[in-house]
Amino acid sequence: MTTFKNITVLGTGVLGSQIAYQTAFRGFQVTVWDIDGPALERAKERFAQLASVYASEVELPSPDAPQAALERIRGTSDFADAVKDADLVIEAVPENLELKRDVWAKVGAAAPEKTIFATNTSSLLPSSMALATGRPDRFLALHYANNIWQRNIAEVMRTEYTDPDVFQQVVTFAEEQGMIPIRVQKEQPGYVANTILFATLRAAIELYLNEVADMPTIDEAFRVSMVTPLGPFQLLDMVGMTTVYNVYSVGNEVEQRFAKLVKTEYIDNGKLGRSTGEGFYRYADERVGGSTASPITGMIQRNPMYEDVTFSLPDVQLHGRIYRPDGDGPHPVVIFHSGLGSVAEGNYGFADLFTSLGLAVLFYDHRGFGYSGGDLRQEVDPLLFARDLRDVITLLADRDDVDERRISLSGFSLGGMIDLLVAGVDRRVAGVVSVVAPISGLAARDLFPPEALPAVDAAVEAGRREQLLGGQSPVLQATGERVPGGPEVMFDDPIGAEFIKQFDGLPSYRNEVSLTSLGRLFETELLPFAARITAPLLLIVGSEDTISRVEDAREFFEQVRSPKLLEEHHGQHYAVLIGDGYKQLVARSAEWLAENATVPVSR
Repeated sequence: MTTFKNITVLGTGVLGSQIAYQTAFRGFQVTVWDIDGPALERAKERFAQLASVYASEVELPSPDAPQAALERIRGTSDFADAVKDADLVIEAVPENLELKRDVWAKVGAAAPEKTIFATNTSSLLPSSMALATGRPDRFLALHYANNIWQRNIAEVMRTEYTDPDVFQQVVTFAEEQGMIPIRVQKEQPGYVANTILFATLRAAIELYLNEVADMPTIDEAFRVSMVTPLGPFQLLDMVGMTTVYNVYSVGNEVEQRFAKLVKTEYIDNGKLGRSTGEGFYRYADERVGGSTASPITGMIQRNPMYEDVTFSLPDVQLHGRIYRPDGDGPHPVVIFHSGLGSVAEGNYGFADLFTSLGLAVLFYDHRGFGYSGGDLRQEVDPLLFARDLRDVITLLADRDDVDERRISLSGFSLGGMIDLLVAGVDRRVAGVVSVVAPISGLAARDLFPPEALPAVDAAVEAGRREQLLGGQSPVLQATGERVPGGPEVMFDDPIGAEFIKQFDGLPSYRNEVSLTSLGRLFETELLPFAARITAPLLLIVGSEDTISRVEDAREFFEQVRSPKLLEEHHGQHYAVLIGDGYKQLVARSAEWLAENATVPVSR
């Protein structure tokens, strides 16, 4: 038994929140740290959701255990306060080495002598940050899997510096935390579980590509012999085809062959894995397991709450999900998408804000992003996205359950920009809500110091040349904070870095855009489209926005004909979207469109 009482968790993203809640659920006092108040407020929402999950899925020691766990968690944005009484500090901040080193230097300076330090890193070796604490003998890795209450292993990995007694204390803590401890005696990328898993998947792929056996046979052999519910290809279905393609496309020759097959046979045909109902297997319902998977036959079945949809355009397939209100329809539909690099999967939680008002809502991924096709990955092209959106409207209007006179648009940031472009040229649009939309490509250039622009332009042109020769453009981190030695960031903004945390853990999301996306943004100007908008417009701006300059938005609004409404919310670009404000703006969009969006018969 350990003497641990007070546990500190640094970072309240998807996994950090799970670690904190599981620890509190097992009776420890937990302090969570994150960068500011809004982040901690969002953490409270995550903890409340976890309490509900535990109440329905976990064996409870008492009926009040989920609520009691919440009462054992406190939050702070002060490092010294977070670690002042800590027996163990578990770090779960983003996977950036310099960021982690900076965090551990601060913790090492503030923590008491008794404190043990553990990183939850999944891709970095713990020894690469151990020295930053000033106490490397008290440092190791403590790695958890997502859905911690179901996949309850904790891999405890020592470094060459780790004191054996510290290692044993953390192993014991993992047991007390309700985990099965996996003792990793030497640093290993991938730890034990993923190293074994990757080898298994590689073997299964080779068996299939060499035509030794088909997928169902390989999976059956593995399930029966290993007494496990899922085979290798069923596991890959859970991961999702886009991630599978991204991982194996940079592997060895065999893995690249498999990646090509995944793209041509599955991604390009809308078979994206378990999350969309069909991948290597077809899934009849929302349960995951061997009993629900059968070899592919027929079409994907509808879920009674939503339908996964594919829009086949001449050169690409776009994938999304439509949620419908009660009744047979035809329903008015809102097409909703958010900003730079975002994916439809991150917006599903907003569906009820629309369906409760009698509106269906469609979320889909732009080409090159998420589950949609497209050879140029993570490539932002507003004009091309706008043409795609017009095609989506055409295909959507042909559906029997859609009211073609009430197809409206709602978008945030880049999504709002695309909506304004389409509203300026397509009179089928019944209404538009555009929130903090960039109006001018020149404003995007102004985000760079003048002396840096020649180098930026040269890099963009070099990336475009690489694309023309059949390659891929280099990528930038879309949103975040620049750190010394870290990746280049398109929008260097600490609040933006906090905003995108809501996408942590989504299998379709990558916080990346191609370098050539800058060129596409620079050449896009919305002002000429303003006077051509005939649909009712609600334009929402940030009063201090410099990313989507507020003065540009005001000028744009002046040239739009009525009916129109301008609302200004206090703050910079991401400050308008952060925390509960984001959900409130989505709700405002839904309510306004329900009241105002109808195409007159005369149009």
